[in-house]
Amino acid sequence: MDKAFGLKVTVINTSPKKEKEAIGKLGADSFLVSRDPEKMKAALGTIDYIVDTLYLRFIPWVHSLAF
Repeated sequence: MDKAFGLKVTVINTSPKKEKEAIGKLGADSFLVSRDPEKMKAALGTIDYIVDTLYLRFIPWVHSLAF
């Protein structure tokens, strides 16, 4: 849906095995493995909006990505 609005879409997942599906099938522009602290740190400040499919209370780092 977000791609239809011309937005850049980044999928964040705990498993690197999901990257092919996220980019190939879902059309994401990029993929982040949430268990990779260096890549997550590099993503700080690069995400404007987060559409989550999980309860964010259990993912404390996700809020810092948009700021």
